Amino acid sequence: MARCRSRVEPPCLTDAEWLAPDAFETPGLLRLVHNLDRPLWAQMHEGLATPVDAVHILSRYFDAQPATLTRISKDVRPKKIVL
Repeated sequence: MARCRSRVEPPCLTDAEWLAPDAFETPGLLRLVHNLDRPLWAQMHEGLATPVDAVHILSRYFDAQPATLTRISKDVRPKKIVL
């Protein structure tokens, strides 16, 4: 099974053509991250100017001990967290 790493390889493009670079894309506005080599949160918050206005969590979320929210709050000091 082919895996996508930091740069998109042709086997990944066969199944997900939308990953291919677009001549009209604006560099630097969006980026695709994965957790094959590093945790997602480590990649998502690096380079952010803190504090941030808000953090929106848009997926299923359950954390019996709010360790994830505590980490986000500590790392980027959001004024608001929306679940």
